[in-house]
Order: sequence, then structure tokens, then C-alpha cells
Amino acid sequence: MNLLNKKWYNRRDLKVEYNNDTIIVENTSDTHKFLIYPKIFKSKTNKVVNLELKGNLIYGTGCTVKIINRKRKVLGTCGLNQKMMKKYEYLKYFLLVLYIPQNSKIEITKAFFDNNENVDYLNYFHNNTLLVTPGYPSLENRYNTAFVHTRVKAYQKNDINIDVAIINTEPGIKTYEYEGVKVFKGEHHHLRELLQTKTYDKILIHFFDHSYANVLDSVDITKTKLYLYLHGAETLYRDWPKISSNYFTAPATIDSALENFFVIKDFFIKKYSNIRNAKWFFVTEWTKQRCEELLNIKFNNYDIIPCLIDTDLFSYQRKDPELRKKIFILRKFDNINSYAIDIDVRIILELSHRTCFKDLEFDIYGDGSLYEALTGPLKEFNNVHLHRRFLTHEEIRRVHEEHGIALFATRFDSQAVSSCEAAASGCAVVSSKIPGVMQFFDPEWNILCETENFKEYADVIERLYYSPEEFLKVAKLQSESVSEKFGYKNTIEKELEIFKKDKQDTYLTLNEPVDPILTIIVPSYNVGKYLHEGIISLLNHKLSYKTEILIINDGSKDDTAEIGGKLEKLTTINNRSIVKIINKENGGHGSTINKGIELAKGKYIKIMDGDDTVDSTELEKLVSLLENEDTDIILNNYIEDFSSQNYFNFKNIYDFLLPGIQYNFEDLCYEHYGFKEWGPILSCSTYKTEMLKKNNVKLLEQCFYVDMQLNTYVALLCKTIKYYPLNIYRYLLGQTNQSVSKKSYAKNYENHERVTIEMINMYEKYKNRISNSRKNYIINKLIIPMITTQYFICTNYIKRSYAFKSFDKKLKNHLYFYTNDKIATHGIKFYRITKGKLIFLNNFLLKGKKVLKKIFRRK
Repeated sequence: MNLLNKKWYNRRDLKVEYNNDTIIVENTSDTHKFLIYPKIFKSKTNKVVNLELKGNLIYGTGCTVKIINRKRKVLGTCGLNQKMMKKYEYLKYFLLVLYIPQNSKIEITKAFFDNNENVDYLNYFHNNTLLVTPGYPSLENRYNTAFVHTRVKAYQKNDINIDVAIINTEPGIKTYEYEGVKVFKGEHHHLRELLQTKTYDKILIHFFDHSYANVLDSVDITKTKLYLYLHGAETLYRDWPKISSNYFTAPATIDSALENFFVIKDFFIKKYSNIRNAKWFFVTEWTKQRCEELLNIKFNNYDIIPCLIDTDLFSYQRKDPELRKKIFILRKFDNINSYAIDIDVRIILELSHRTCFKDLEFDIYGDGSLYEALTGPLKEFNNVHLHRRFLTHEEIRRVHEEHGIALFATRFDSQAVSSCEAAASGCAVVSSKIPGVMQFFDPEWNILCETENFKEYADVIERLYYSPEEFLKVAKLQSESVSEKFGYKNTIEKELEIFKKDKQDTYLTLNEPVDPILTIIVPSYNVGKYLHEGIISLLNHKLSYKTEILIINDGSKDDTAEIGGKLEKLTTINNRSIVKIINKENGGHGSTINKGIELAKGKYIKIMDGDDTVDSTELEKLVSLLENEDTDIILNNYIEDFSSQNYFNFKNIYDFLLPGIQYNFEDLCYEHYGFKEWGPILSCSTYKTEMLKKNNVKLLEQCFYVDMQLNTYVALLCKTIKYYPLNIYRYLLGQTNQSVSKKSYAKNYENHERVTIEMINMYEKYKNRISNSRKNYIINKLIIPMITTQYFICTNYIKRSYAFKSFDKKLKNHLYFYTNDKIATHGIKFYRITKGKLIFLNNFLLKGKKVLKKIFRRK
């Protein structure tokens, strides 16, 4: 749909010209204004909304089209010369609003909107090197990690073409071009899908953190060299009070929730500091040292490469001494006090009480959420000029030419690149005496000040005012320092030399297999999309030769068998292979585990579904421990990996156990003294092979949910158990075809019923041979949850009587459970009396029950 075929509703007095399918919009005010497209849109569910906006920025900042719902919530944004694609699960009524920033004029030549089913974005990537960053400059925000763009432009000059991907949590996809660089913007799951289909020689990640690490953990990077660029906050997060405090409030604190979050970040930083195909780039030596101090780690494979300052664009020009009277500030005005704009304002206020002030002139550039509050005290001064906008590189260069002093107070080395660009151009930079800044400006030049002492900064500016010779001397010294440390030779040239020396090789170490300590059974049915990454995660450690990996292909109809065959060939050395592909007719999940147990040669067995992965580093630790183990069950932690949201959750469900201590399973069955919600479960358990084979463990075939049957076997057979706090298993969640999804529960309710009844039969067969504590564990932790879940499926997901009646009839043969108070609730008794005929009213009845409870509570 062409959005330029109608006049947009103008409610903010914008200057608008309509001319031959183009719109020219001008906003001469100091606040943003907007136009509204004169139509309310209605969209169906699960549709991809496409927006495209093209035009020319005449001056100022680029405009944006925003999707806004009835509650005035912004659901999507498309900038000038961008395409936006976003899938909405539910989007009914919405408006399209065109936002025009203050002091801007834009010619819009195309505005297009439509709905499509699918978006093929993988064709956007063509090169052998990928750069990943959480932000990148655009016409609406030129400062967004502009130093990354400077690097990319330098790569282009050296004929290095790279794919640039903005990966962050903002929903949807965008594509655009900025100053000759093609940019893709997506979410973390888009990056995961890209790396599952394309292998890069190099991946360059700026602002590396746990969210990027989680993606890398789920794909095969054994043929890729990783370069992890750290600019400060992403590894110095434990300096949180200094980094993230707001203006005019008490300093931020690290509460328990934040500490738990930092523990996760610690885990990934420490892990990737030991991965041999990862090289770390720090912008300063101080940044590296401070990170090592905060996290108590040591980086071995690292280098110091500052951000490039374009000394061609920002070249030294000896200033006219009169320019020392002209001072500029260029900052973000977001509510983060490390930018220290409040200090800059206090400096100007202090200078206003001094004689030199009337001869000074200030220009302040930038924008952000706290702009009005921060600049409020300055509006009364005629010699303080506020420019609420972002600047292009060329505009910044002109600002440097027109001013002599750059004021950059900072509490935590924020926007160091901007201050260094000013210094390179020949401006005298007045800044703060903090470790990061002192890496490139010598404190002996007496131009750095104690961070909060606004009078000291004012003294420096006043001193330079009265001493033009010192002004020129300091400006020259700073320019020489920046040109040496941040120029092409010590940044891009050094970086390119490192790229050149690094060999493009596989980082997968495979030794000749020996008799295995650990057999890993991989049940696989139509998992071709995931299998390669999962098996590589099992292999990517130094002790993989002490394992055997049995891919049990359960009659897959996709390329699972082909991928398994290639992996077997890859790991075959001297006619012995770590990976073995076993092809069989389809028999269900239980049949694959049965076959794996039958063939297993390892001392221990672990099971990993074909669409899951493991943490290779943590698995190596487990293999090392198993060499000297003789315990029936080894328990570890696991990670829930929600791929679509790139959300992961460390599940430490056994942390009540002392690591490395052997427990008697019986003792852990007592209420309060042992297992709480869960006992040993498949994703956390490593089983002694002898225990499974000796007792002829056989799971139901042609059936889902057999992991619960396996848990029952363990509860009946296990004698000893140990726990090691290793985060090994990465359990992929959030897929609609998973057996634990609502859709699958409804489809496979008979499977769930079958396993539940089989568990009851197993218990009744063994109940006279096991202790009371073990009985209570099996009843309360395993069987009753399965029964209540089955009733829940029958009453909430199916909404028909046949499923309820079938299960209820079978359970009636086991009166102990049929009459158990935890199972025979009022609701279940009601449906038994009515023979399930009113199940279709379940949701209505539940709501009515809640209403009645509220009424009786009030009485």
C-alpha cells in the first residue's frame, strides 16, 4: 500500500508540501512533531508487517514511521531509508504515525506498507566475515556506536567486505544502508538461525556479553575465529554504581536479583576467556586490568586495540588563540549520570560568576530523555546555545574547527571517542581525572580534574582563557597523543595484521577414540536442522575421545541420517569412531533409548535429545570426574534455552546437595531432607550403565513422555547418588512441536495416559520390595504429578469427555490413586459424577469459582 497517496493528518502545525507522490516535511520547532496516516489499520494474527520509508534528509535528523496501537504503545519503528519486517502474533487495530524530529527537514519519496506471511532474510548475508553489534548509526541516531562504523569504513578501504548485523532485543527485522554500509537489524534468534545455516571465517562481536555467548553456545563455531571487542561496561558491570546510576538520585546498588544476573555474566565471560578460538580486544590496558580485578580471572589470548580515530577527517589544525573562548559540549542526554552533563552544567554556572564568563561562548549538542531537565539552568544565558540534535561526522568536524575547548566531564570514561576526536582536531579537551581518561591524556598537562569538583574544571577553563600560550600547547600535546594511540597504525593496521596472521582452521580437537568412559545416546527423529550443532557441542572438548556418541536415527524422513553419517566419518580415526549413526525403523523415543542402552559400551550413559546441545566445557569436566566414579547416578544442573527470545535460565534444582558427596538414594526420599519438586530427571542425570543393563531397563515404544518412566526406573533401582554443580545440558524450549507444548499434549494425550498407567503398574509390582520412604517419593514426586497433569490435559486442552472418561476408567482400577485427596479434587469428582459431559464449560466454571471465592472473602 502506497502511503503517499493521501494527505496525512497534521495536528502539530508542521510545514508539509505534497508534490508528485513525494512529501516534504519541515519541523522548525525545538520539539518533535508528527503526522498521522488517515486510516485505522486492522491486521490478522501471525502476519508479518512490512514498512518501507525512503527519502532525503535535507537537514537535521531522520524521521521515523511508528506502528501505534489503541493504547498508544509503539509496536514497531521504521527509520528513513529503512525496511522494517516484524511478525505479530496478535495485532488488531493500529495507526501509522510519522515522527519528525525538531529542527529537521525531510523529503519522503516512498512510504509503503503491506502484510506478508514470510520474510527471507538469510539472503542478505554474502561475505565471509560477520560483524555483530547491539547498535549502529542511522539517520535518526548518528551517535549510536559511531566508532564501530568508523572501523567498518576502514575495513572497506582495505577491501575487507563484511556483513554488519545489529543484534538486540528490539523485535523485528530492519535493513538499511548508512554511508555505503549495508546494515541488517534483527533479534538474537535471527543470529542463531544465520549461524546454523552459514559458517563464517571470522565473527567480530562488539560489546560481547552473555546474550551473544548464549547464541554461540548453540551453534557450531569450531571453524570460526571469534574476535570479541570490549569497550568497557560489558565486562566492567560489577562497577554498576559507577556505570548505571541516574542523575539527581542516590547511586545505583547491586541487589540480589542483579547479583544473580551478574553471576550468569561471570559464567560466560570466564568460559569464553578460555576458548582458544576466541581473541579478546580491549580498548585500553586499564579496561583489561579492571575486568580481571573485578572477575578474578586472567585473559591470555588478548590484545589492546583502541577505537580508531579518523585522523584524516579529524586532523590537527593549530587554533586561532581567540577560539579558546568558544567551548562546546557534545553528549548524550540519557538518564545515565556517567555522562556527567550535570557536572558540565555546574561548570558553566560556576563560570557565570566569574569575570571571564561574558567573553565566553558555549555550544551544547545532543539529545536524550533528560534533555530538558539537564539543560534547564542554562536557558537564561545568551552566550549558551542549545542545539538539540545529533551531528554527522562532517558536522562534528566543523564544530571542532569553530571551537577551541571541548568540555567532556565524565564519571566513567563515557564517550571517550568523541573527546579524542576533538583532541585530534586540535581542541583542548577538559576532562576528568579517572583511569580510563588518563590512558590517553597525561594528567601532568594539568587539564584533567577531580570528577565532581566543578570549580576545578572552571579554574582550568579560566586559566586557559588568560593563558592562550598554554591553550595552544595543551591542544598540540593532546592531538599528538591521540594521533599516536588512536591513529590508523595502532588500530586498524594492527587489527588487520592480527587477522592476517590468524590461520583459518578448525578448532575442533579430535584424538583417536579409546574405550569410552561415557556413552551419550542421542535419540533423533527429523532433527536435521539441529543435529550438527548438538553433536559438535558433545565433541568440542579435549576429552571427547573418551566418549562414544550414539545417534539413534528413529526412521527420520529428513537429512538426519546423512548428517549423522558425515559426523561419523569426521570422527573416525584408525577405523575407530567417536560418533556412530544407528539407523532403525521408527519406534518412538523409548525405542531409541532402549537401543542406545543395548549398544552402550561406556561406564556411564547420558541421554541428549537430537535438538538439544550441551555446554562443551562443562561436559569435559564431567567426563574427567567419571573416570574415578562408581556412583549409580550423577546429577548436574541444566540450562533452559528459550531460543526465540534468547532467554536462558540456569536450573540448579539440586543445590541442596553437597557437591561430590555420595548420598544414599533412600535418604533423599524423606520429606524435607532430600528431593523437593524433582528427583533425578533425564536432562540432569548420568546413569551407571551396569545399573540399567543389569535390570533390563526397557521403555515403552511408540510413545512420548517415556522420560518419566525412566525416572521411575531410577527411583526403583538407584542406590547411590552424587551431585556436581556443572551446567551441562542445554534444553531447547519454546518450539510448538515439543512434547511438553500445549498443542502436543492435546495431540498425544493417549501417550501421556499410557506412560502414567505404566508407572503405576511398575510401582505396584515393586511396592512390596521397597522402603516406605522410596514409596512416598515415587507416589508424590512422580506418579501423582503425572495423574494430575493427565486430568488437566483432559479438562483444559481437549474439552471433550472421551479423553477424561478413558483415563478415569483406567485409573479406577488403582483405587489408592483414584481416591487420593490430591487427585480426587472437587472438580474431578464433579466431572466423574457428570461423566465428563460438562468439560467444555471448564473455563467458565473456573472463572465462576474465582468470583465466588472473592464474594465469600468479602463477607
